Amino acid sequence: MPRPKTEAQAEADIEQRYGGSKTRKQRKVTNEADLDAAQLAWKKDYAVFLKAADYSYGYISDALGVGRSMVKHWFEDEEMRKRVVTVQNDTIEGAINFLKRRSIELIELLLDIARTTEDPAVRLRAVTEGLDRIGMAKVNKSESRVLSESKEEHEFSPEFFERLEGLPLETQQKLAGMAEEMETMIKSQRGKE
Repeated sequence: MPRPKTEAQAEADIEQRYGGSKTRKQRKVTNEADLDAAQLAWKKDYAVFLKAADYSYGYISDALGVGRSMVKHWFEDEEMRKRVVTVQNDTIEGAINFLKRRSIELIELLLDIARTTEDPAVRLRAVTEGLDRIGMAKVNKSESRVLSESKEEHEFSPEFFERLEGLPLETQQKLAGMAEEMETMIKSQRGKE
């Protein structure tokens, strides 16, 4: 049985088999005239996408096999810079649309789990997560207490409102002002009982 190769031996084998070498530099094109129109257009288009992905001139130069100064010269052109911005915006918009579509699918999946699962804990968790994802966060205990306290402070009997209906507007406004004063007094005296 042959012994396993070391990492260095495996790299040397690959270099020998495919003719690659870490020390040998690739000859780069340094003059646009050495490229035909189709090659130049393709390299510029590819450069736009690489720059939109925030790669450096050096990386783009290596990837396309052209001189770094040529790549830099391409991006001195206003039109090339505008194309980069367009590609970046399209990428961002596409990513947002992708996330929106997938988030809808995820919410549907959570709702499906909530409908079909037999485990009540899993069902509750799926419902909670689904509501959270659509922006309806659950109310915690402290929020619940604040809501019930404020409800108690503003609660009047239905008869009170019925009696107000027939009164003149000025009288209703005065009574509303008095109700506000009562609420203020109650709030200031809370905890002193």
